[in-house]
Amino acid sequence: MSKDKQDNEIDSKLIYDGVSVDWFLQHLSELTNTSDLELGITLQVSGQTITGTMIGGKKYFKLFAESFSDAWPFEDKKERKEIREAFEANGKIYESKGDDEPRRSTQYIHLADARIFEGGRQVPHSEGMLWRGKVNSVSGFSLGTLTES
Repeated sequence: MSKDKQDNEIDSKLIYDGVSVDWFLQHLSELTNTSDLELGITLQVSGQTITGTMIGGKKYFKLFAESFSDAWPFEDKKERKEIREAFEANGKIYESKGDDEPRRSTQYIHLADARIFEGGRQVPHSEGMLWRGKVNSVSGFSLGTLTES
């Protein structure tokens, strides 16, 4: 068996939490985690359509930390800064520690400006949001984002 064929068979059998994983979608997510790549994507997840910009995990946690700390009801800027730094630290697992470290398989997808559609209509009618979901929960995807018609 050729090495390419063997690699494809191994990739197609990736399983997390008892569910097979789309190796190609996982690879796209790994690319966003290891580079500055961001791409528009539309996902089918549990009967819903979710569309947005796929971003890396480090950027996701930075944006999450900013949004969460801004919403915190403290007047004290020091407390808000501490909260922001604590949540932003979650993104450190996406930092590269060198070529000799084994590659961690990506199990989550991160979206910025995410919007959810049901029956062709955006739910809720608001600005996009941050979204994080498991790769093994996605039943299909396409490049590009949807807009409400």
